[in-house]
Amino acid sequence: SVFLDKTGYNSADTSKLQTAGYIGSYNGRFFPTSFGSNGITMDPEGRIIWCAQGDRAIVRLEKDGEKRTVLADKYEGKRLNRPNDLVAKSDGWIYFTDPRSDRGGPQELDFSGVYRVKDGKLELLDKEVQPNGIAFTADEKTLYVGGGKIWRYDVRPDGTIANRREFDSVGCDGMKLDKRGNVYCATASSHGVRVISPDGKHLGTIFTLEDGVGMGPTNLAFGDADSKTLYVLASHRGATRVFAIASDGEGKQPLTLTPGNVYVRDFSIDHSRAHLALLIEDPAHVTELFTCATSSPGELRRITSFNDALVEEVALATPEYMPYTGVDGWPIDGWILKPHDFDPAKKYPMIVEIHGGPNSQYGYGFFHEMQVLAASGYVVLYTNPRGSTGYGREFALAVRGAWGVKDSLDILAGVDTLLEKGYIDEQRQGVIGGSYGGFMTNWLIGHTDRFKAAVTDRSVVNRYSFFGSSDIGWEFADDDMETTPWEDPDLYRRMSPITYVKQMHTPLLIIHSEQDLRCGIEQAEELFAALKYLGRTVLFVRFEGQSHGLSRGGHPKLRLERLRHIKGWFETYL
Repeated sequence: SVFLDKTGYNSADTSKLQTAGYIGSYNGRFFPTSFGSNGITMDPEGRIIWCAQGDRAIVRLEKDGEKRTVLADKYEGKRLNRPNDLVAKSDGWIYFTDPRSDRGGPQELDFSGVYRVKDGKLELLDKEVQPNGIAFTADEKTLYVGGGKIWRYDVRPDGTIANRREFDSVGCDGMKLDKRGNVYCATASSHGVRVISPDGKHLGTIFTLEDGVGMGPTNLAFGDADSKTLYVLASHRGATRVFAIASDGEGKQPLTLTPGNVYVRDFSIDHSRAHLALLIEDPAHVTELFTCATSSPGELRRITSFNDALVEEVALATPEYMPYTGVDGWPIDGWILKPHDFDPAKKYPMIVEIHGGPNSQYGYGFFHEMQVLAASGYVVLYTNPRGSTGYGREFALAVRGAWGVKDSLDILAGVDTLLEKGYIDEQRQGVIGGSYGGFMTNWLIGHTDRFKAAVTDRSVVNRYSFFGSSDIGWEFADDDMETTPWEDPDLYRRMSPITYVKQMHTPLLIIHSEQDLRCGIEQAEELFAALKYLGRTVLFVRFEGQSHGLSRGGHPKLRLERLRHIKGWFETYL
């Protein structure tokens, strides 16, 4: 077992481990970066403002397109948590949410907050809620804040808020209000846009793309003064795109404003509703700011080049799309990253990356970890097996109560498809995944010996103990297992990788953070103890003071250390 403290000290010798092609998301210059930006708006003067989550700040791009102004990054001398969403009021004040989250690494503030900022003045408005989305009514006399629930506030003449009351018991990721005061809630977990009347009545749910591919909306905006057109950010076959749909849910296939193989992280619309501001990335380019005229959908104009110098310093691989057939004849999307100077006549080791969720997706976003592995000489395969978002409600819910049953076979079918191409050394197959991807890594090595090395990160090991140790364990009991551990212990046993630990022979690196509230450290400890007892090859690397989001939002030095361990493990055993 290797112990790493919050400053990055490591008692093990890692001097021989090198990290190739790594791009960190923290750069100290408030750039929009992968896994580091969310929430974007425009102020009354048309300046773009966004939440730079990697830098825990609210940042404004000035009209010259070059200068960046930090509007807020500390409250009473302590760094903000992880600013998530924001909205501009007509008087120039910027209102934003700053949830205290397990994903953002060590945090100095011990509360979540709703704030406003203007001209260097930062005011805390409320710290008694866990906020996410934020929106005003058209007259700006009422403020809505969404998170685990939706709350409604009165806005005083001086702009402060009062009289918080619960508006809806179901939370949201992003929300907007139409001219009638109806609240449109983008909620990824409900796979659609919920519509709630001003008096709290549920008017229905709009499923953004009924062609069976779009779901998991995370943000929205109205495209006209009459609130007839709704712009929705939704996942779509490995991409995230902005679609224009009818706000009443009627109409034909929605128009795509951001076509192509891109990943839109967030967007906003200006006060005239003539232009969108967007945060966009792709597999070989870190997030930048773009604009798009609503009258010319698809014509994206890049307005920043924050990360060009950084990207030019490294060689990045471009993915090759690999569709294939999974279990039961289901079509599955996969992608391949190849090493630099790839030669199809040679044989290469292969690593399959498995995403978390399971209701999430891989595809056209930028992911530094895959680039590191490709730069280290591995062919990297990543897929969207059943359970992923972006392929319709039925596809996403197909693994409900059955993690590992058919989704694991979808992944293995992708590996077999890649092997048919002839350039993979079949004796050198590796697997890595985090969260649900860690669960799947554990599951796979408990059901097959084809992988010669494995890395499981922040994983689920025991569904029974996960119920009581995870911050959302009971939610999975309702939404996934549909029963509790004491009502159906056999189901929980069958669905737990620890049940199959005697069949695990693959050399395994276990990575886990001690402050992980989503998948508690005890999950890793159970697996490590069992494998050590059985005399198997296993290493346990635990990070002090880090969270479930270590790989994306943890201490930069420890993110590098994590990558060194991953790279070193595969170098040793693969």
